[in-house]
Amino acid sequence: DIEGLGERTAEQLVTAELIQDPADLYALTAEELLKLEGFAEKRAANLLTAIAAAKQRRLGQLLTALGIRGVGKTVAETLATEFGALQTTLEAPEETLTAIEGIGPIIAANIQTWFASERHQTLVKKLRRAGVQLTAQSCAHGASAGPLDGKTFVITGKLSKPRQEIKAWIEERGGKVTGAISSNTDYLLVGEKRGGTKFRQAQKLNVPVIGEEKLKLQVESQRAKVES
Repeated sequence: DIEGLGERTAEQLVTAELIQDPADLYALTAEELLKLEGFAEKRAANLLTAIAAAKQRRLGQLLTALGIRGVGKTVAETLATEFGALQTTLEAPEETLTAIEGIGPIIAANIQTWFASERHQTLVKKLRRAGVQLTAQSCAHGASAGPLDGKTFVITGKLSKPRQEIKAWIEERGGKVTGAISSNTDYLLVGEKRGGTKFRQAQKLNVPVIGEEKLKLQVESQRAKVES
């Protein structure tokens, strides 16, 4: 979704051997573009500006553009929300991926197969070196920090209130709730019956496990520190 980079222009770039993969777009120069048919200084400058702007695309858009089988816009946005970073998404174990609603074993296997390719690992490294945004955008600037600001939670088990209410309570205090355990998870909030995939994954990744009462005490303690 880069303005001025349609199918015909992409074919020109590939035929001229100026690009071999999407990451090569970010290394293009005006001198190279001016050698192509139909390119004058203004068109070349506009395309380079559009390519530079594409470095700041949302993580969901980037995941969609990678062309992983089964990872369309909806799945890509879900993955971006759950993991918050390209590297974390691609390195996620199968049981973590399949624990996310809407992602089954086939899509999970496709993600792992894609990243297992040396060619694709090289592509990700090139995107990183080019300065492409590989993490989810942070919350709006200027928002006041809550007692759970910057903390990511995963919820499991039966809680005192419906899960959506617990999720809203956490988010109102600055926290974020995702559906799957990853290395970016700060806490696993547990209700009754601690077992299950999420609990085992938390133990495996050394993610702290916390109950509702302890979380509330932690919030109250943090708020007291801010007010004092």
